[in-house]
Amino acid sequence: MLRLVPGIQPAPTPNISAEQALSLEISNNNDAVLLVQPGGRILYANKAIQEWLNLPSDDLPNLEHLARQARPSETFLSLCATSGQARFSLQGMMVDGISYIIPHQDFSAVLLTLRRPDLTVLTQENTSISGRALDILTDLGRAMTSSLDLISTLQAILESVEHLIPSDVFEITIWNSNQNILVPYGFAGLPGVDSVWKKA
Repeated sequence: MLRLVPGIQPAPTPNISAEQALSLEISNNNDAVLLVQPGGRILYANKAIQEWLNLPSDDLPNLEHLARQARPSETFLSLCATSGQARFSLQGMMVDGISYIIPHQDFSAVLLTLRRPDLTVLTQENTSISGRALDILTDLGRAMTSSLDLISTLQAILESVEHLIPSDVFEITIWNSNQNILVPYGFAGLPGVDSVWKKA
């Protein structure tokens, strides 16, 4: 049986916009979150990304500024433009990015989440290793045994490292026992290009 109690009124339902609801939903998320509209304007950045980049709480980051801090920057910009997932570095730290196309007001926007990868370290107590790392090591071993050519071997090593630590340019040095010097070799990750070179 229901009884009316005079003087008590139901609490008003809060009137919040979809953008406020989205902000409330992801503000407590541990992942760094960006909402990017077509054209590259950042509409929202949660507390985690602000802390990563040391931004004031009322300051939205600039997409071009973020792209300059990302390596490779093309990977980051691609995630800000369309749905996908990739690993890259932001301000020198590795992050896994996943982006989604979501409806927002009168247009579609990209919701990008960034998370620091859980890198498994081999220790006496913990001897597990990720399947991804095993695949990379297997590919590296296969590539190194398929050719004894120095440049091909260096390229195989550096490409494998790039899968774990994305970067624009890598460098490796080889000891020349005849001249007693270290000889540096550079590598630029440009697809389809023979990109290992010996430095002068």
